[in-house]
Amino acid sequence: SGFNISNINSRSVYSGTVFVKISEDNKKGVILELKTETDFAAKSSYVNDFCNFIADCCICNDIDSVDKLIVFEKNNVSIYNSLLKMISVLKENIVINKMCLIKENFGLVSGYSHYLNGYSKSASLLSLNKDIDLYLAKDICMHVVAMKPLYIDFKDIPNDVLENERKAIYEKCNSMYGEKDISIINNIVSGQLKKFVSNINLIDQYYIKNNKLKISDVINYPEIKINNMILFNI
Repeated sequence: SGFNISNINSRSVYSGTVFVKISEDNKKGVILELKTETDFAAKSSYVNDFCNFIADCCICNDIDSVDKLIVFEKNNVSIYNSLLKMISVLKENIVINKMCLIKENFGLVSGYSHYLNGYSKSASLLSLNKDIDLYLAKDICMHVVAMKPLYIDFKDIPNDVLENERKAIYEKCNSMYGEKDISIINNIVSGQLKKFVSNINLIDQYYIKNNKLKISDVINYPEIKINNMILFNI
């Protein structure tokens, strides 16, 4: 009945937590996703402390991938050994599933984690090309977690995504209003496609704290641009 790490490593991880940390100068940020077997482990202080520790390592040493992170060692401290120690304490399989490091030389990086029942299952990380109010930047990150945009800007939406949606809308309209003039159907399709586009890109979304303004209005786009947007959900 002894502890066997290989038995634990083969077990499935269905729960987990996401973690965000920003450097003190707001020029770097890291977002992490750790997978665990249970919510009990995901919300434990061991996992939270470990996330904080590896986030610091990523920011201080510019670690930008899980592969680099897992082999990182400094001052006789090994990320891999720290992970094994936590696994042995919690008796659960724990996996550093994914991560992303963002650096912004001229603007700033901001992030937000949505905590519920003591741990976070949704978090975002943004970088902007110029400095803006730090509280506003965090609110934009909170908006991303709440509204889950797929793209930063409408220009980022691939043509095939737009074409597939246009076809789907057209077929639906044609089956509902087939007897109407084609120009009327085209107008309906155009309007619904425009709504689809504005719903899936951040810049065109209505701000959750003021639904009369779009994100573009709130950040003074295009003078202020969002260079990177990362959203992790478990």
